[in-house]
Amino acid sequence: MSSKTNSELKWTPFGGLGEVGMNCMVFEFGPVAVPVDAGILFANSNDFGIENLHPDFEEILVQKKPKSWIITHGHEDHIGGVPALFRSAFESDSDLPQIFAPPLAAALISEKLKDQIGTTALGQSALKQIIAVEFTQWIELTVGLKVMFVPNRHSTPQSCSLFFKWESGKKNTRPMKIFHSSDFKLDFNKFEDGHLTLDKYKVFDEEGGADIAFIDSTNAEREGHSVSEIEVLPALESLTQKSEGRVYVSLFSSNLYRMAALAKMGAAAGRVVCLAGRSLQRTWALGQELGFGGSEIPDTSGVTFVSSTEINRVMPEKQFIICTGSQGEGRSVLSRLASGSHSELVVDFGDTVILSSKVIPGNEKSVSRILNGLLRRGAQVYWSEKVKSDLKMPIHASGHGRREEIKMLIETLKPKHVVPVHGELRQLHSCRDIALEVGIQWGLQRENIFVVENGTQLVFSASPTGCKFLGKENLPLPPRILQFSNFWARSKDEFLKFRKQAATGGVVSGFIDSAGRTRVSLRGVAPENVSLDISDLEKWLENQYRGLLREGGFRSHDPDLEKTLGEELARYMKRTTGLRPVCVIHLIGL
Repeated sequence: MSSKTNSELKWTPFGGLGEVGMNCMVFEFGPVAVPVDAGILFANSNDFGIENLHPDFEEILVQKKPKSWIITHGHEDHIGGVPALFRSAFESDSDLPQIFAPPLAAALISEKLKDQIGTTALGQSALKQIIAVEFTQWIELTVGLKVMFVPNRHSTPQSCSLFFKWESGKKNTRPMKIFHSSDFKLDFNKFEDGHLTLDKYKVFDEEGGADIAFIDSTNAEREGHSVSEIEVLPALESLTQKSEGRVYVSLFSSNLYRMAALAKMGAAAGRVVCLAGRSLQRTWALGQELGFGGSEIPDTSGVTFVSSTEINRVMPEKQFIICTGSQGEGRSVLSRLASGSHSELVVDFGDTVILSSKVIPGNEKSVSRILNGLLRRGAQVYWSEKVKSDLKMPIHASGHGRREEIKMLIETLKPKHVVPVHGELRQLHSCRDIALEVGIQWGLQRENIFVVENGTQLVFSASPTGCKFLGKENLPLPPRILQFSNFWARSKDEFLKFRKQAATGGVVSGFIDSAGRTRVSLRGVAPENVSLDISDLEKWLENQYRGLLREGGFRSHDPDLEKTLGEELARYMKRTTGLRPVCVIHLIGL
């Protein structure tokens, strides 16, 4: 490897740019690859049974051979793919990388490994690779390369921004300074953890600012400042106080701060509190084990917690249930309440249900179905848009900073280059515009701000001034892994083409015996809707079979004959019905 390559920084996003979710990017400091995050993207109900997607980690593991893998916080779009990462390492015979993560994220990953890989040899080896980091301390990843985890404000505890310092070894150059915001917001209200100022982002302040800053763009289109976690409490308290029956509040299970604030609120209203939902209970338990109560998270020592079985012994007006399902998840507590299928909990007339969340794009129909089901059962249901209209107060706070917060962060860092990350293309462009607006103070130019999508590699070199942009290259993205309920497939797998075709056009099966007699079976194709006569179809197929044999080139038992007949049948169905179903031919008794 040339010394030139050794002094180059290459950065490639594998997910999270041009989309919201599936965050994964790879930094290559010369020959040393350091991936950041390994997230998933939840599929929607129209994705043919796909539950979630994540990058195909095998290419990263085999080609980049990372020894270290960094996780910024514990949200699924940043940690959900870690079990698959270890499985890919095992299947490709790659070394298991060490996973550096904040303590809560490390604990959540460990639980995921136990659930999805279990106590196998791989599972036990993987657990040993999870390292909980210390904050605001330089961690040496290899000679000349250090990283610092700096806690920031987000919608789950111990979210971290990253500071990298890299000495390439190239003569007459100084260390390169790289900042990655991960998901962040600036919340200047008083919190127990004391995150009140921008001082924590001034790691490179005395060295002239950051060379490159990767900036969260999720809320770059929204003006002003984001809503504070503290600002959502008055509306939630008001709705709780006026409720005559049970109170249900659904939220993201990772938001421990709001969960604790809600528990205190329920207790203050004279209610007992139930945490309903496995993911919510697991996150809460891990937070307690890590000692969050009374420090970063409000103290809930005076709250009476009961299980979903025990709460039925309490009068409805004394019940306060915090639950999962704010995004319309089919197996969540809220979904089962809406359908009346929960084995222990019930929603009735006079109860109050609050969705303390924002609907993630793609989940609108699922959430609407749940809202309608809850209203049908007589509950008073409140969601963000309704409460803003009725009470003029928010019941949800995003974990991502808006335009003014992005401005303040960039101005604090004073980077020489900016790369917007985490968002669709329009949000990345909005972040670029913010950087241009504020960066004029220290000479930041448009050519130093890079709006790119997944697969575009940016290359920088060490220089006397820190770093110099060399260029970019559009690389082919590796296939993504599509996770179904009990199997997975690569996004470019031929089987997916047939699965989608079957979903839109149905399935036609044709059976032909040695005498040329045919029988056709339809599944998912309604003959009365397409004016299709089965006997005519069978006669057409028999004629095709005999005609192909007469023409020669096929033997009666040739597998290629089955394939050719299937293709001809698909074309015939398209011509006569407008549908293009999956057509499968079986030559039997030959």
